[in-house]
Amino acid sequence: MTAFFPSGAPNQSASGTLSTVNSAVTLATDTLGSVDFALAGSPVGATVAFEATSDGTNWVASKAYPKGGTGAAGSTTAAAAGVYNVSAGGAKQVRARLSAITSGSFTVVANGTAAPAHVGVKNGNAADLQVTSTPVPASATPDRSGTINGAVSGAAIAAGGSGYAVGNTITLANGIVLTVATVNGSAVATVALTTPGNVSYANVQAMTNPVAQASSSGSGTGATFILTWVGVATLFAAANASRKSLEIINPGTLPLYAATTINNPAQGVPGSIPIAAGGSWQPPIPHQGAVYVYGSVAGQPVTMFEG
Repeated sequence: MTAFFPSGAPNQSASGTLSTVNSAVTLATDTLGSVDFALAGSPVGATVAFEATSDGTNWVASKAYPKGGTGAAGSTTAAAAGVYNVSAGGAKQVRARLSAITSGSFTVVANGTAAPAHVGVKNGNAADLQVTSTPVPASATPDRSGTINGAVSGAAIAAGGSGYAVGNTITLANGIVLTVATVNGSAVATVALTTPGNVSYANVQAMTNPVAQASSSGSGTGATFILTWVGVATLFAAANASRKSLEIINPGTLPLYAATTINNPAQGVPGSIPIAAGGSWQPPIPHQGAVYVYGSVAGQPVTMFEG
């Protein structure tokens, strides 16, 4: 099976933490057209300056445009988390430099691509003429970011309850189903996973251990369980015949995998595209079907923009 994303020029990436004045994340841009700087965190009194150099020594302010919408004005600084695009045309390097801070830090992931995103012109924001290579249709929702869903990987018995028989099914919240494998008297001794679920991370966090049954196919009551979780393939973008652009960024510390069906995105499965920690993938010819992303741990962050 071949990958559904066609291969293109390799992206470049760098990452780091900005916690002191003049700390910076810098990316060489000799082969790049533009760079996305993904800022995460909630520091107090922080300002990040976007800068470029053509000689490696002298740095000048470079206008950055917030992603996730159309018509946003460019600025040479940012004070809030988000993804900001900087043109790399003619620059030897670009960087995000912390110019002020009171406390806390920003985590920064820089991802560069050969494709240009903005063409800057002189004068004020109203005349910036944001020429984008991937215009966003008015009907599209460009920011598809979120977290990897969870599936139950194990269910240990916290309390066996009573009234159960082998073969009874026990349904928990969010559609998770267990089957009684063995009993001790009429108390549950062990269970098998029948339906591990595909549960949003918010609901995973809400299912605090021990988890009680919602219902049972038999007359048993009182069983509770200690659940463990793994990541599962998660739908981030439904099929979109008008899709003109797609970018997936991995702002976390563990790999992600992208694919077109829920069966594909798993480590080592042919057809899935690995996205390393701090890396990104922006296919030159966007797939217009559904896009799933897999991560091994529930709650892994995913940044995705669709145009």
